[in-house]
Amino acid sequence: MNLLFLRGKLPLDFRPDRLEYDKIGQCEDMWTVLCERLSRSFDRTELWYYGAGKNVKKKSVTDKFVERWVNFSDLPSFVPDVIIARGGFKDYRVVCSRYPKAKKVYYGAGVRFKPEWGKWDLVLVDSVKQQRKIPGSQLFIKPAADNLFKPFYGDKKYDVCFMANAPQAAIKQHKLAFDAIAEIGISMLHLGLVDDKLYKWARDSYVTFGGWHRRHKLPGLISQCRVGLVCSTPYDSCPRVLPEFLACGLPVVALGSMNFWHEMYVNDRTGLLVSESEIDIAIRTLLKVSLDVRAYYDEFLSVGVAAERLVGQIMGVRCG
Repeated sequence: MNLLFLRGKLPLDFRPDRLEYDKIGQCEDMWTVLCERLSRSFDRTELWYYGAGKNVKKKSVTDKFVERWVNFSDLPSFVPDVIIARGGFKDYRVVCSRYPKAKKVYYGAGVRFKPEWGKWDLVLVDSVKQQRKIPGSQLFIKPAADNLFKPFYGDKKYDVCFMANAPQAAIKQHKLAFDAIAEIGISMLHLGLVDDKLYKWARDSYVTFGGWHRRHKLPGLISQCRVGLVCSTPYDSCPRVLPEFLACGLPVVALGSMNFWHEMYVNDRTGLLVSESEIDIAIRTLLKVSLDVRAYYDEFLSVGVAAERLVGQIMGVRCG
């Protein structure tokens, strides 16, 4: 069987070296890492970025896995038996219609979690709340790129890690995060893009702005902290920072209003699920306990576990 993974539109608006790597163990993109693991269960696997323009290229990652930057107006000769459409973008319609016999898997996430086009053999969602709105849908495990995201053992310089870019402040809720630690002596390392608004919100809090970094540098910075905080609005869908914190061994405080598989990610082995008013109390509680978070991540959330589950779902095994 052949697998085609539709990764998304080629991001030409940022540094292209973020898409470059020599070996899969150096890859910063979780979806590519997951796709390579899936490829071990298929005869041939391809991952496609679209909208390549003049930048059409092919990268042979392994003997069984190829990554391409393609134009949908001139598709390669590859014929898939299974298509995974990550992101649910309408641009994928031309590809899905070209292979009517292929089994089709939809994972839209966020505002596109519910399919608005196409006929799908399997729909994957991030939360029980989303699952209830789509009969027959199944819960998806979103891992971290755990080839890179892993614990770094050394001095803990900060109590809390909060990772989110300033342009997403309305969704990631930076102000809520900064206010939660204000005036109670809890220190925070913020990782991501910063603007004047963030500086203003943080002026009464113990926040250190660590700036934006390539993803391969983040685990070392995350590991300088004791607790990870994720407090996005329900607009977000299983923020990738959640499994990244867990892969780095950090217990997490997470808002229960977010869309993610609550009991799978946040439980008595990994952290606390809270309301907005409980964030500071939860952080202080986790600072006093010791949890082997990475052991839980390896057992239930790793790339290998996620890939095995997804292969089973594709093959028709009901997985919740």
